[in-house]
Amino acid sequence: MNVLQNLTTFYNQQPLDSTYRTVAERILEHLREASEATVNELAEITDASRTTIYRMLQKMGYKNYQDFHHDLKQAVKNYTYYNRIIPSGEILDSSDIPAYCGTQMSCISQKLELLLDPEGLQKTAGAVMNAPAVYFFLSHQSAAVNSFQQNLALAGKKGTICCLYPEQFFAARTVPSGSIIFINTIEFAESQNMTEIFKELKKNGAHIILLSTLESRYEKYADSYFIPLQEDLSIFSSLLLEETYFLMLSEIFRYTYIDGSR
Repeated sequence: MNVLQNLTTFYNQQPLDSTYRTVAERILEHLREASEATVNELAEITDASRTTIYRMLQKMGYKNYQDFHHDLKQAVKNYTYYNRIIPSGEILDSSDIPAYCGTQMSCISQKLELLLDPEGLQKTAGAVMNAPAVYFFLSHQSAAVNSFQQNLALAGKKGTICCLYPEQFFAARTVPSGSIIFINTIEFAESQNMTEIFKELKKNGAHIILLSTLESRYEKYADSYFIPLQEDLSIFSSLLLEETYFLMLSEIFRYTYIDGSR
């Protein structure tokens, strides 16, 4: 994930009384000022010690302040390229957004049965049921995956969601052989490099399913993609497709291994 996703995800995961949550909150409230700050200046902005800041950055997967500062400065300076679901050239003003979204949803509807093959999903559900553990390495929280996690629990399966790099790296080093890993990667230049995570997963015998609609730079580590690669899908369509994939997989799993077993 990129630095802004990292910050917001980290912030959302912290308890309300956490010092780290307060530090992350103040950085998010003063992004422009923080993006130009030295570590001493950031300590003043966040009313925290440098030690607290360094420890927080380690929990976010950064080895040093310089790397974090570089990524934050790039993100704030070039925000027009970040967090953009609709390409700027696709719309003229905000009134065009509903029509754009409707067109993308129609596109997904037309391709749904082709891309999300029921037989393939049934096979994946069976593999999930037989796996010792299931992990979701995501760059964002997902309502569909949370629903799937509940169904896994009721079927007696371990389902773990990991969003931050340190969580993913720790899990990758400890996964049981044969575990299934659904992994979403953000592959812009400013995103964290996940190569070491993939290497650990393969070393431990995990089965990796890439949640990508485009060819990934981590392809050589993967066992499969969640759908056949599609060069013409927009970011909006890809996000919808990923959520729909997990909703369908979760329901197929439920009807097969929970409702069907009663």
